[in-house]
Amino acid sequence: MDDLPRDFPRDFPRDFPRDFPRDPPRRPGRRLGHDGGLVAAYAVGVCSPGLARGAVRWGLTPGTVSGVSLGVAVLAAVWFSDGTRAGMVAGALLLCASLVLDGVTGRLVRDAGPATVFGAWRDAMSGRVKEAAVYGGLAIGAEVAAPGSGVRAGDVWGLAVAALALPAVRRMAGLAHAAG
Repeated sequence: MDDLPRDFPRDFPRDFPRDFPRDPPRRPGRRLGHDGGLVAAYAVGVCSPGLARGAVRWGLTPGTVSGVSLGVAVLAAVWFSDGTRAGMVAGALLLCASLVLDGVTGRLVRDAGPATVFGAWRDAMSGRVKEAAVYGGLAIGAEVAAPGSGVRAGDVWGLAVAALALPAVRRMAGLAHAAG
């Protein structure tokens, strides 16, 4: 084990892949910080490390995993647009799977070294496309749902547009503040 980097823990089993370091055991919520939320702490924080190790073994790149995550989120939006309670549940589960895949992407990028400018841009744009697709799917689902069902909410397109616009305004304000 003398060929390992100096900061590599020496108590790893010999059969563990040397090119993918393992995190020390922690509580799930501590890995992503205190504001990650329940899904981030338990779904992403617990599932992502193991899935990332598998992605390394399979030779998947962060871009590939990010593309799969985008596809899963678009599939969630399609289920949300169904307008039934089963569609909403399926969409929610698929959206959680997309969040877990985002955690895998982030983990692969962190372990691969510095991110490229294009990769960071692609990841940011992918996130915005996922948001737009999911909000659009939810709005369509609320509109096409059967009257009197618990899913029907009437005209929610204004809320969907606001849900897209407000984070964009917040990001622009943060960038303007950081720039000067």
